Amino acid sequence: MAMQPENRFNVLFKGDRDHFIRWRRQLVIWKTTFDVPDDFCSRYILTQCLDMEIQEMAIAAFGVTTENEENLSISTNQIQFRNLMEWLAKIFGGKHRVSEYATQVLEFKTTWNEEPVDIVFRWRKAKLALQLEMKYATECNVAERNRLQLSDA
Repeated sequence: MAMQPENRFNVLFKGDRDHFIRWRRQLVIWKTTFDVPDDFCSRYILTQCLDMEIQEMAIAAFGVTTENEENLSISTNQIQFRNLMEWLAKIFGGKHRVSEYATQVLEFKTTWNEEPVDIVFRWRKAKLALQLEMKYATECNVAERNRLQLSDA
């Protein structure tokens, strides 16, 4: 698969937990849009999209040993895309803002001059943000005791 400049995913992840969520979503959108195979995607992420320090951590975590650059490209074939993304989520994705969004929902207030449509919009926006953050916390394997449970209200 020849990568054209316009369809490359060239966002370098440098290890900032605050940017991991966005980086991961962009990566998945890129992968889905261009129908990139898993084996190519995992090699491409390891060699092109991660900071050198994170590359070394990933290679060490998956037990890949290399003597030279040629062996690196061969041995990265052993790393599955799903396993790589799960590992990255465990390391960098554990930061979530569930408690902040839950507080926003619990302390939701209106003003006297606010239109009902605006109130409903803000309420739904706050609930959606909380639901997305809860989903993300679940994906990142946040311990069960640290998760909040949403009601259907």
